Amino acid sequence: MAIPDFHLSSEAQEAIKVIVKGTDGPRHDEFLASDSCAFAHYTSAETIKKVIEGRGVFMRNTRLMNDHSEVRHGFALVSEGLKSAGGKRYLDAWAEIDSDVVAAIPEYLSATAQSVIEQCYVLSVCEHREPQDGDGKLSMWRAYGNGDLRVAVIAKTTNAMMLADDGVFATPVLYGSQEAVEKELSFKGQTIFDNKAAFSDLPTGMKFQLALGFLINFAVSIKHPGFAEEQEWRYIYMSTFPTPTMESRRLAQVMDGTPQIVYRMPISVPIDGGYIPEGQFFKGVILGPCAEAQTISNGLRELLKSFGLVEPDIFVRMSSIPYRQRM
Repeated sequence: MAIPDFHLSSEAQEAIKVIVKGTDGPRHDEFLASDSCAFAHYTSAETIKKVIEGRGVFMRNTRLMNDHSEVRHGFALVSEGLKSAGGKRYLDAWAEIDSDVVAAIPEYLSATAQSVIEQCYVLSVCEHREPQDGDGKLSMWRAYGNGDLRVAVIAKTTNAMMLADDGVFATPVLYGSQEAVEKELSFKGQTIFDNKAAFSDLPTGMKFQLALGFLINFAVSIKHPGFAEEQEWRYIYMSTFPTPTMESRRLAQVMDGTPQIVYRMPISVPIDGGYIPEGQFFKGVILGPCAEAQTISNGLRELLKSFGLVEPDIFVRMSSIPYRQRM
């Protein structure tokens, strides 16, 4: 969700964070504040070379990922949820702020769903806790055994959250049913109502974009409860709402053998007039279950070393989950 060039008060910025984190916000805040927690990005060994070589992680179009059908499902749940009591609470909150904002929201959400799906770019990470997730999450190693070597790149939460800027939102995934979606809409509506003074002075166009953008961001961040073990967060960028910074990061890349448009998020992030170097951005790499794990682990260490990332600054370890060769 891109924000127009208009000053947002600190109150509005804090309210937006609460709205985006949702009903489980306190748990998410506790996770982000813990020294034993990090984010894990599960990817292929081929991609990690591109990440380190290009000094950036890639946001990919959901149409070329497994997330495509989930995004469509999320839009259906949110559209239906707007007809519920929770949805009414959301729309009524915006009506309290500006009556011109709400009338077109349900229709516009439905009309733009397809174009958003076509132009939605996502980077997925999972909550990682030590020592519980020391071997990685079993559900995230689901591609092992088919010849696709998987790794989990572990990033520090504080630094990783800095990527959520310039039109990119970091959003925890909701693993829930229609009822959970309606509850979430009610929470967002109440939070908007409680902070209406922070939004009242914004231009009508910006209020409409916020009202719609919260719904789009929410729809893209809904998954079936069966995937709850993943504890996923999504960095989301909608190229339908472009920002100059993000569009400067747009490039063509071959991923998994397929040419595609991606957005490169730099891992040397700015801070206090300088930059956090790559070695301070990452905590480590976990090698997923595979044959010849020790040999591959040695090669991975050499690869990281060639880019100046060495232990103890960054750990490399093998998952102890048994490797199962598919027949």
